[in-house]
Amino acid sequence: MNICFVPLAYPSRNVTSGVGIHVQAMARELQMEGHQVTIIALKGKGEAQDTWDDGVRVVWVSPSNLHWYISKIPLLKVLMSPVHETELAIAVQRKLKQLSAEQAFDLIQLTEVGGFLVCLQKSKMRCPVVLSLHGEKYTIYKRRPDLSPGIGMYLGRKLQQIAIKKADHLISPSLSHADTIREELKRNFQIAVLPNYIDFDEIAAEFEPPASMVKLRPSKIVLYVGRIERGKGVEPLVKCIPEVVRQYPDVKFVFIGNRHPSLPSDALNTLIAEYGVENHLQILDPVERDEIFAYLHFASIVAMPSYYETFGFTFVEGMAMKKPVVGFGGSSLEEIVGDRENGIVVRLGDIQALAENILRLLQDEEQAENMGVNGYNRVKENFSKEVVLPKFMDFYRTISNRQESKGF
Repeated sequence: MNICFVPLAYPSRNVTSGVGIHVQAMARELQMEGHQVTIIALKGKGEAQDTWDDGVRVVWVSPSNLHWYISKIPLLKVLMSPVHETELAIAVQRKLKQLSAEQAFDLIQLTEVGGFLVCLQKSKMRCPVVLSLHGEKYTIYKRRPDLSPGIGMYLGRKLQQIAIKKADHLISPSLSHADTIREELKRNFQIAVLPNYIDFDEIAAEFEPPASMVKLRPSKIVLYVGRIERGKGVEPLVKCIPEVVRQYPDVKFVFIGNRHPSLPSDALNTLIAEYGVENHLQILDPVERDEIFAYLHFASIVAMPSYYETFGFTFVEGMAMKKPVVGFGGSSLEEIVGDRENGIVVRLGDIQALAENILRLLQDEEQAENMGVNGYNRVKENFSKEVVLPKFMDFYRTISNRQESKGF
């Protein structure tokens, strides 16, 4: 098969993304199995226009930047989100048109971000157009207690909804997110649930403590990996640190991830100072994946109290590394964990419960170890490459065969 993935966010020196990591892993695996794979992603600083990633062609696009200028004009700022969505959609549609003229794709898979023009003109692609649903600002903001989507974000989401309604096929990484989309659009869409997966070969290495970790040991480490943003629950995690430290002083919290404009450094530093946790928290910029796995290996607990997760790849990676995981409920994390023997999911926004469960796992090493083993087994049985990848391939072959039977 000749497949084109359009995740937009794709792992590079400038970008880390759960969606991108999943697409990268799948693309490499498909390429090794003899399939031809092309990626379309947003071009970062220093990226070439066309590169290769272990045999996978990566084509980088650069949308216009009109939305940035609009954001500086008070009366027009409300249009920033729909304008940006349109910029992305134009860039994706033009690049797909160019690539489709060079080669015939058997399948195109993109997300609702920047996808509405392709889905409106899907007949010109002459192959199935699959939309991979994932959480966007609108979905996350609706579930945050301190914010709600503004008119601009609402307008941008309306364009994304066009993509959802017009795509040939929809897939979701979790039942929870599939139900969220059905509820949002008030339509009983047929959505194939195909979770992200982890390659256990990637975490089979012997890990050495990263240099940045040396000064943290022998303290126990509570690890967060993800964007440093409000939607990911960074603030509740900071707020629970004083209670944990008060009863278990020998603990360090480590956050690893890209900074995000929703939580500016000044605001985060003010919060850290207000709660007096400067000596118990280390915030690191993104690191290479092997170093992330090294941190996971030496961590005691993985915590991710997101307000909303479509899948929660950090949870899966933590469980795969036999670490107990703790987070907020209300989205897909209950689905990933399964039951309390595999991990702990507390009521959304309950900072006290978050602190109490982190503390209990720090104090009860036997419970933490058992939970880590149970979590590992659950990931192995439900989210491993060997289990999930064949499901994707069966799905792709099925929809490709249906398209061929229609005469394309």
